[in-house]
Amino acid sequence: AHFVVQEEPLGQAHAIWLCRDYLDDNEVMVAFGDGIVNADYLAISDTEADAVCLVQEMEDPRTFGVAVVGDDGCISGFIEKPAGVEHKLAVAGIYWFRQGTLLRHALETVLEEGRKTKGEYYLVDAYQVMLERGVKIVPKPTIFWLDAGKPDYMLSANARLLRLGYGSQDAVERSYADDFTVLPPVFIHETAEVTNSVIGPYVNIEAGAVIKNCIISNSIIDAGAYLERCILDGALIGENCRVTGHSKAPFIGDNAIVEY
Repeated sequence: AHFVVQEEPLGQAHAIWLCRDYLDDNEVMVAFGDGIVNADYLAISDTEADAVCLVQEMEDPRTFGVAVVGDDGCISGFIEKPAGVEHKLAVAGIYWFRQGTLLRHALETVLEEGRKTKGEYYLVDAYQVMLERGVKIVPKPTIFWLDAGKPDYMLSANARLLRLGYGSQDAVERSYADDFTVLPPVFIHETAEVTNSVIGPYVNIEAGAVIKNCIISNSIIDAGAYLERCILDGALIGENCRVTGHSKAPFIGDNAIVEY
């Protein structure tokens, strides 16, 4: 992974422009980091168009950007958080370009001309530039899209994934051997240690976590966390945290030590 620092909050388009060295004649995919998008990625380039935008039809997409599709089946425009609900195709934040230079040249135009939306350089402005230049962008549907941009959304996404079958298939059998109770669906990493506890439903426990004498539901426990004598419901516990005592729904960042 390569990390590029954006010194000022100038917007998404500026952030991608800082990565312009990677926008060459090869294919490139741009993905926002605030969601979980399941799609047929192997077939995403199976198109005559220059670019693909993943979308999901929604009854009320007003909190998202939407794609407007013309009579030719290509995207004719983008609307950032529309006022009404006449457009249904919410943009999932995943874009594929046949050539990275298409995006790079559009970003350069946005910055040179000072095109801003609400004081920032938005990527949607770069996409509008591409459309003005005749770049063909087609919509392709997601299989499912889970918003995970906020703590509550992350917990909802976790529960949805577990309901879809992404949990531990051996969790119940393991609970018999290791002396704890499971209320499926849950995910318990094979290296996590759970004893004398009730886990579930909708709990995700990552690698190396230690859970002792706890009751945990609807929560995500990150790698290396240590929990003892806790009652948690709707909690996000960061990596390598140590939490002891009674709690309910804390959001605790990495490497913290909390005692109740």
